[in-house]
This record gives sequence, C-alpha cells and structure tokens, in this order.
Amino acid sequence: MGTTLLHEITQPAAVKASETFDHTWPYAAHYSFAPGFAMHYIDEGEGEPLLLLHGEPTWGYLFRHQIAALKDTCRVVVPDHMGFGKSETPNHRTFLLQDHIDNLEAFILDLDLTDITLGMHDFGGPVGMGLAIRHPNRIKRIISMNGPTPLGQADLMDRLAANVSVSPWVRWMVKAEEECTLEKVLSESHYNMLSTLKLNGFVDNFIINDTWLESLSCAVPLLGLCVRRHWVGQGLCHRAASVRNAIRRGQGHPR
Repeated sequence: MGTTLLHEITQPAAVKASETFDHTWPYAAHYSFAPGFAMHYIDEGEGEPLLLLHGEPTWGYLFRHQIAALKDTCRVVVPDHMGFGKSETPNHRTFLLQDHIDNLEAFILDLDLTDITLGMHDFGGPVGMGLAIRHPNRIKRIISMNGPTPLGQADLMDRLAANVSVSPWVRWMVKAEEECTLEKVLSESHYNMLSTLKLNGFVDNFIINDTWLESLSCAVPLLGLCVRRHWVGQGLCHRAASVRNAIRRGQGHPR
C-alpha cells in the first residue's frame, strides 16, 4: 500500500518532498512503490475517491485549490506522473503514454481505489482513459478538463488532424521538431508552464507570481529532460507527423 517512507526514495525528483512553496502546498507527501519507482501522491479527505490527473509540463500543484475546496466532501487523490513533481525520475525507464498508463494502473490497484471520479487535465486525459478502458468497473464517472480522450475512437486520426491544424502549441511543436530545435528549446532553464501557456495565447496574468513560476518551473528535473522529449516529442510529434499534410493545406476544423 501507499506509504510516506521517504528514506526509500533513491532516484532524483524535481521537487523535494518537504517543499511547500510558501505554504501554498501544505499537503503531506505519500508514496506508492507499486509502479516500480516512488510515485508521489496527495491523499486528503474521506469518502468516494476523486482522482485528479495532471498534464504536461505540470504536477499535482496544479490542483492545490481543488484539493482545499473538496477534501471535506470526498477523498481527493492526486498523483504525480513519473518524472514530474515529487515523483522519482528513474533513469532506466521510458516515459511514453503506455508507461504512464501502466504506472497509474499499478497505483490505483495498490491503493485499491473503487467508485472513482476520474478528473483529467491535459495529458492526464489519455492516461486516465487508458486506465478507464482497463478497469471500467472501478470508474464511476469521468470529468475531462481540457483533457483529450482519444482512445477507442474510429475517427481518431481525423480528429487529431483537425485539432493539430489549429492548435498554436502543437503547430509550434511540430515545426520545432522538424527543425530539430524542440529538445533544445524545452531544455532551456527558463522554459516553464508559462512558456507553454503563452504559446497557446494565454493573457490572464493575474494568477502569475514568483511562487507560481517557481512551482511550475521545476516540474521536471534536469535528469528528466528526456521526459519532455519522449512524452511530447516522440508521442505527440510523431503522431502529428502523419497529419502534417493536413496542417500545411489548412484542412480540417476542431471537433
């Protein structure tokens, strides 16, 4: 079962287990070793579990306000994907979608979570849907928050082409991958979540402060830079390569 035994953590993590970011993250660190590494998670409240899955390049800190608001009415469980936040970054592992689904499956079986309300943001969508397909009897409801749910769709490639053709973030990634600059840019020390948001046209800066930037700038450790390449570059860009002609012709519309 999950544990808080910090002395068993042997691989580096992006964020120290004790870090609170000026008390904006006051939650006790728990770890599950079932996925084959120390997978960090927050476990607050009692009752039916609400499992919140973050995207990329963020970590559980993304849900700090939701945890505070909901922990008195349900059990809020927020894991950090492998290589993100306070989870370990094992240097012998790959970081593809399949790996993250495997990790999440091992995690929920370790905690024996049932009647799960599955909340998925961004890349948490494909990871969470992979879990739901494998264990539908454990899922009570699904909430997708800008989280793509691409599994099991016969027209997946058409949908991907339509969305890739208009997404500033994905179009930039595909172009950078073609120019062999993607890994270099994502490896820059100043690249953080705000950089991603700005590429998507983000303009609401009122939530941005030094603590916010610090918490998300260190979402992925230096040793885990390969995570971004594998997760984004190899995963999304390689799939997007099959629809580049649609992008260049400007065909398709978001669905």
